[in-house]
Amino acid sequence: MNVNWVGNRCILCLETKPLSKEHIIPASIGGVLTSKFVCGECNSHLGSEVEARIRSDPAIRLATSHLREAIPSLALKLQERQPFIVRGGTGKEPAFVKNGEVRIRTRRANDGSLIQPSDDARITIAKILEKCGSSAVDIQDALFKLDHSEPNSRIEIHPALDAIRWVPNGAEPDLSNSESANPLVPLKIAFEFLALHLGRAIYEDVHHYEGIRAALRDGEVLAKSFKIERLQAVAYKPFHGLCFEGNSPHTTIQIRLFGKLAFRVHFLRIATKRPRYIYTHDLGTGRELWED
Repeated sequence: MNVNWVGNRCILCLETKPLSKEHIIPASIGGVLTSKFVCGECNSHLGSEVEARIRSDPAIRLATSHLREAIPSLALKLQERQPFIVRGGTGKEPAFVKNGEVRIRTRRANDGSLIQPSDDARITIAKILEKCGSSAVDIQDALFKLDHSEPNSRIEIHPALDAIRWVPNGAEPDLSNSESANPLVPLKIAFEFLALHLGRAIYEDVHHYEGIRAALRDGEVLAKSFKIERLQAVAYKPFHGLCFEGNSPHTTIQIRLFGKLAFRVHFLRIATKRPRYIYTHDLGTGRELWED
């Protein structure tokens, strides 16, 4: 869904420049609600400085894992190139996702043996045996022995080479070195959703909005400009949602990501009498609703 914008200035830097399409909820986690209200420079800044790590955030990765059957296409997209741990008969191995497939990372074990994905291992075995002077028939015989060997058992596939056909039996996200998303992501989402409610009024009362803009532009968090409250729903569900909750006494926006991850952003210096809107995006069907 694209919401037509009524102004000609960027809502972030306030300069009159060509405006570009901005995803209110980041496209990298499936967001599709857009509006052309930020300039290209600010759009690039938000993508590289504010939203950059959100796909790798541990909470987002766990949500993706829980919902992979409900949102298979999006789950595959979010898992691409992400680190995993694969379990097998001989222990655990680091892995990553490539083209939707979980692949073990190539590494040298403590005993000097080489651990590789099966297709890479076959190429390596062929090269080793070729260097040893083995014939093409001997190489094919060694690969046949490997392919038909007992899983997770060491066997001699050639007088010069032993191998183990390691068969995984499960995979899970590796969150050990995951970086959390920029804590300003909820502020960015909420400010842009608020702009859709206010229209041109987002350019007015600059002083009230300056603390928000300074945080998003420069990472400078000013006291008494905003507060981000982290919440959590009971269960993961395949939807993103945004809600303008009104004033109590200041304006608040609630954000729901994957149903369970939730934030309430308090704009401490702002109050508006605009209508209360709710936006939801069903990640399974793609259906969007904008209602009051």
